[in-house]
Amino acid sequence: MNKRIFFALNFPQETKTEIFETFSKRLNSEELKKTEEENIHITLVFLGYFNEEGIKEIQEKAEEIKAKKFKVLIEGINRFNSKVIFLKTKTEKNEINELHEKICELLEIKDKKFKAHATIIRNKKMDSTEFIELAEKLNEISFRKEIEITYFDLMESVLLSSGPEYKKIISFELF
Repeated sequence: MNKRIFFALNFPQETKTEIFETFSKRLNSEELKKTEEENIHITLVFLGYFNEEGIKEIQEKAEEIKAKKFKVLIEGINRFNSKVIFLKTKTEKNEINELHEKICELLEIKDKKFKAHATIIRNKKMDSTEFIELAEKLNEISFRKEIEITYFDLMESVLLSSGPEYKKIISFELF
């Protein structure tokens, strides 16, 4: 059976809780889909569906990636059109993009649209103007958190009627 997989940077649980309580917990609209606390992360590369053999090959290739630990600053809100509200991320030397590029190069993937972010809200039915106003209101909340990234993960995304469930397949340490 094929699995839907992607590479991600997962946040420590206390950071996920802090993000969820600061933003998502405050929103009670059925027009929005909040990212579940345990699912808050930065997607590095979405790969699609692979069988066990394909996943094993990807794991073996990913083990070749050499990258240093780095710090990520999570600060501010932005949006993709009127569809997604996300947390902005910043690194000192663009390390997230470099890690993304290393994975893409190793797996021979072209991804020119990558923008490091952590999705916290998806718009299901909210009016565009209202959604844009919501993003502006959330951006007024003072949230600033720096975390150290010491590994990246190969994840499985299981699509359920209640929303996606993410499972870690394997972690790759940064040095």
